[in-house]
Amino acid sequence: MVVGSEGSGVPAWIGLPLLIVCGGFVLARVAKRVEPGPWLRRVILVAYGLRVVLAVGLYAISSWRLPVLTSLQTEPGFWVFSPDAFFYDYMGRNIIGGLMNRNPLADPGMPVDFFLIIGGIYRLLGVCPLYPILLNCLLGAAVGLLAYWIGQRLFSQSVAKWSALVIAFWPSAILWSSQLLKDALCWFLALLALSLIMKWIPYADAHHDPRRPKEAKPRLLILGGLTLILLVLTWLRWYIGVAIGLAMAFVLVMEMWQVVVRRKVGVPFRFISLLIVIGVSIGVGRMVDLRKWYQHYTAPLATAPAAQPREISADLFTLSPQSLGALREGFTVTGGHSLIDAHIQFTRLQDIVAYLPQALMIGLFAPFPTQWFDAGGNMGAMRMLASLEMGIVYLLFPGFVIGVWHVLWQGKTDGLFFVAFIAILLVAMSLVVNNVGVLFRLRLHFLLPLLIIAVGGYGTMRLKARAPTIQPAHPVAG
Repeated sequence: MVVGSEGSGVPAWIGLPLLIVCGGFVLARVAKRVEPGPWLRRVILVAYGLRVVLAVGLYAISSWRLPVLTSLQTEPGFWVFSPDAFFYDYMGRNIIGGLMNRNPLADPGMPVDFFLIIGGIYRLLGVCPLYPILLNCLLGAAVGLLAYWIGQRLFSQSVAKWSALVIAFWPSAILWSSQLLKDALCWFLALLALSLIMKWIPYADAHHDPRRPKEAKPRLLILGGLTLILLVLTWLRWYIGVAIGLAMAFVLVMEMWQVVVRRKVGVPFRFISLLIVIGVSIGVGRMVDLRKWYQHYTAPLATAPAAQPREISADLFTLSPQSLGALREGFTVTGGHSLIDAHIQFTRLQDIVAYLPQALMIGLFAPFPTQWFDAGGNMGAMRMLASLEMGIVYLLFPGFVIGVWHVLWQGKTDGLFFVAFIAILLVAMSLVVNNVGVLFRLRLHFLLPLLIIAVGGYGTMRLKARAPTIQPAHPVAG
């Protein structure tokens, strides 16, 4: 197990406990601001503690080669079910080593954004994979706080509590946030961006209520924070930023439709300004390639690890049926035991439309019950976790439908934006990612927001069931 701390004067045996305590303190303070009572604070701290215990335990088991799940252990400290983690650590060490020894940096032949983040963490805290892993534990637990805020915004406080509980303890979210992966950071940034946009929407609609006070400073802070978040999010996983932009464009189209059809007074200019900010942030994030700057300091990578991250990469401005087919083919050629419909190819729009219903079934419900106990492939043991989750998803599906219907029926702009984001990401990932093992991890980007909607759907049912009914008066005989 790594106990050293190269690049920092703080030994790991001091830095790691200190980071754990500081993370718990930050979560407790933020939870208190979100909800003053102790309930949310306890839930988030328990979720954080569970992630920390799992992260340290898994890292120790693999590092010391303990006889636990030996078939899933790879390099010391790493596991088969998170193959990207070792490469992230490898590149982070290479970056910090090159900077400290003034050696050329290795060129991985792919975007370097998350590698630079890992290298920065190693430079600040020390070269130990548990540092970024513990930060992932912090971000994974913080997603529960964002789920609480969104649930309260769209539904009610009781839905907010259940949303925080479900998201904070979602099984695969706990697992992935205990590994050296970019997923927890992307979940956090995506839900934070959605929350900031939903918080901005009342400002955008303020011209309908002349009594609403002007709050210029909060608006500027929201836009500034949103710009930075979208830049980083687009660098890490561009398609999430694009989904946010398309969802905001959908909201603007709906507003314009109300102007034309319902004769609503004026299109809110701030909706347009917000869409411009989102579009510019995403465009800059795609056009500013950090790898071009990075390559000035690089040398060819002599011995690259066998397992390198698989990314969805494409030109943002040339999306077409052919490019979607090429993205799908990128997952097909990697092979794997869990490929579904490997023969499907996209060359025309008709191909996408015809396959879309089946793709959505796979995106939402795979692995199917017939695949739950299939032990084939390198990660056959992980299907037990997938079967547990899918059983919960099947039970929550009526809540998905009712929750989406409730949000659409209310017609609130922030709710429409949230549902549009989920729908866009669901369609895109279902069409492109045909490897169930990869989809099981990547789809949390739309499944976590969808879980909030599902909890809200069951909360709506419960409120309607408890609502008093007025019995018709019976005439009195006589």
